[in-house]
Amino acid sequence: MKIYIGKSYIKNSIQVLDKSTVIYEGESVLISSDRPPWMNISLGESRTLFVWGHIYAIHSEDGSLTKFEPINNGPTLLRKLMLKNNVSTLAARIEGRYIGIVTNSKSEITIFTDLYNEKDVFFAHNDNCLVAATNLEPVINAFPHTQYNQTALASVFNIYGMSPPKKQTIYEGVHRLGVGERIEYRNGRIKILSEPFTPRQTEEYNESDLCKYSDIFESAVEIRSSKECNWVYLSSGWDSSSILAMLVKIHGPSKIRAIMGRFKYSNKSGITNNIEITRAKKLAEYYSVPLEIIEIDYSGNDFLNYMSNMKHELRDNHLFLPFNYFYMKIAKHTAKHGSQSHAVFNGEISDGAHNLGFSQFATILEHPDLGFREYSDKMASYLYGPSFFKSILDGNYINDFVYNVLCTRSGASFYNAHNLNNNDKKAKYIESFFLSPQRLPLIKFSENNILTDKGFSEYESTMYETYFKPFVDSATPETLYSWILHLYNSFHWQCGTVKGLMHGLDCHNMQVSMPFWDTRIQSFLSAMPESWGRGLELNPTKYPLKWMLQNKVDYPSHLQVGPHSYLYDVNPNWHVFSDLIYGSDAKSYFKDIIHDYKYENILSESNFNLSYLKKITDDYCNDVEVTGQQRCDLFTLIGLSLVGWY
Repeated sequence: MKIYIGKSYIKNSIQVLDKSTVIYEGESVLISSDRPPWMNISLGESRTLFVWGHIYAIHSEDGSLTKFEPINNGPTLLRKLMLKNNVSTLAARIEGRYIGIVTNSKSEITIFTDLYNEKDVFFAHNDNCLVAATNLEPVINAFPHTQYNQTALASVFNIYGMSPPKKQTIYEGVHRLGVGERIEYRNGRIKILSEPFTPRQTEEYNESDLCKYSDIFESAVEIRSSKECNWVYLSSGWDSSSILAMLVKIHGPSKIRAIMGRFKYSNKSGITNNIEITRAKKLAEYYSVPLEIIEIDYSGNDFLNYMSNMKHELRDNHLFLPFNYFYMKIAKHTAKHGSQSHAVFNGEISDGAHNLGFSQFATILEHPDLGFREYSDKMASYLYGPSFFKSILDGNYINDFVYNVLCTRSGASFYNAHNLNNNDKKAKYIESFFLSPQRLPLIKFSENNILTDKGFSEYESTMYETYFKPFVDSATPETLYSWILHLYNSFHWQCGTVKGLMHGLDCHNMQVSMPFWDTRIQSFLSAMPESWGRGLELNPTKYPLKWMLQNKVDYPSHLQVGPHSYLYDVNPNWHVFSDLIYGSDAKSYFKDIIHDYKYENILSESNFNLSYLKKITDDYCNDVEVTGQQRCDLFTLIGLSLVGWY
C-alpha cells in the first residue's frame, strides 16, 4: 500500500505509481495501492473507510465480542462502530491486524492501525508533502536522503532481532508510525497524533481467573481461525503446541496442518533441531494432524541465492536478520500448498507476555538439570517484577540474594541505586531490560565496544525521550508489568524474528494469526500477579497456559520433558551465530561483503568505534574465531552488509 499526499510530488514522480491502482484522489491527495484494499466501506457524507489486513472481531461496549465475517456481518458492524466512535478510540474496539484509512470529499484523511501497530507504516513529510507506505521504497524515492540515523543503527547492534524500535528507521527523516499513533491530514497540514497509554495495576487472581484465561485463549484462537484450514508453525514448545491443541478442540484434526523447518547451518553440526523435530512428530501423531517438515539449509548455495534475490525485498521492509531466509521459505511453502482463505498460526509473543522473555532454559545458570534452569528463568523474571522494583526504589535491593547471584555470574558492572534519584533509578532499570543484551537491573550496558561516548550518550537520550520517559514519569511497582508489556510492542515484538515471520506471509497475502497478541490476553497478563510464574514461588513459567493445557484441553504433557529444542540445550558451547558464520559454506561470501568495510558508509565515526569494528572484521577475514559480544557484533555487521541500504 502506498499513500501520497502532495500533488507536486505526485505529478513529478508518477513513475512510482506505474504498478499501482488509484484508491482515492482528491485535492492534493492521492492514495494508491499495489494491492486492492481488503475492504472499503461507505460511511456517508462522502466519507469512505479503506482497510488493508485482517479484522477478527469487534468488541462491544458491554464487553461482548462478535466475530468479524467480511462477507456477512463484518461491513455492517464496522460501519456502525465507525459512525459511533472517533478514530482515536477505535483501536481498542477492533481485534485485528490492519491499516485503516478514512477519506472524505474535502481531501482530509486519517491513517490508523490496530492497537499494537502490527503492520508497518513508513512515512516521511515536510510542510508540503507526506508520503506513507507499507514499505520503504516509495518513501525513500520521494525524500532522497544523505544521512543515516545513528541511534537507530545503534539499536540494530544492541537490541535482539536487529531492528530499531517501532518509531525509527536507519534513515534520517524516515519514520515508522509508532504504537498508538495515527496520521491526520487537514487543511493541508500534517499531524502525527498519539494516544496516551493507561497502564493496568496487578491484581490478586484466583482459580476463576485461570478459567477466564482459558476462555480468552480459546476465543483468541477461534476468531483468528479458518473454517477451511489452519496451519500451525510448530516448534514443539508450549506456545505453538498449545495453539495446535486448541485448534484441534475447536475444529478437529481434519482442518489442521502443522509445518516446521529442519535446520542446518553447517556440515560440521548437521541438523541442529532434531530434539524439537522428534517431539513435534509425537505431538502431530497424538493429534492425528499431518506434519510437513521443510529443509532449511543455510550451509550451501540455496541460502546465498535467496539472499541475492531477496535482499532488496528485505531492505524495502527494514529486515536485516539473515534468519529471514527461514520465514520466507516456510511462507512460500505454506502459500503454495494452502490458499489465502487459510489461517497461519504461530506462537510468537507468548514468551515476553507470560514470563518477560525468561523462559527458554537459556539463562546465565548453565546446569544439566532443566528444572533448575527453569527456576533460574524465574529468578531472572523476578528481578523485573513488582517486589524487586519496589526494593530498588526503596534502596533495599543491594542485599537481595537472587540479584547478587545473577549479577556476580554476569561479570558486568552495575550502577549503585543509592547514587541515583528515583527518576534515574527507573530510567536505568527499564533501559537494562530493553537495551542491554544482558538483561539485569541497573547493568552498565554503556560499557561495550561498539559505541563511542558520544554515540552512547545520544543513543540513551533518544531512547529515553522517545520511549521511556512516560514510564519514568508514572510507573509504579503495581503497574510495572503493564508498562513492560506495552513497551514490548515497540521493541522485541517489532524485531526481525516477529516482523520477518509476518512479512513472509504478507508477501503471499496469507493471514497471520497470532493469538498471544490478542488485546484481551495482553490485558490479562498485564495485570497478572507475580506469583503466577513470574516470581520466586513454585508455580511454573507460563503458569496460566500450562494450567489450561492440563485442565481445559486434551494435551500430552508427558511429551513436554527434556531439552527445549536446539543443540544449545545439550551442548552449551554450540551457538547458532558461530555455526553459520564460521562453519557454513557461506563463510567466504560473508568475508567478501565485509572485508572492505562498506558499513563505514552508514556508521558515523563520532558515534561508532570503527577501529573495533574493523578489528573484528579483519579477525574474521583471517579466520580468527571470536565469541560473546564480539561474535554478536560481527553477525550484525554481516546481516547489515548482506541486505544493504539505500
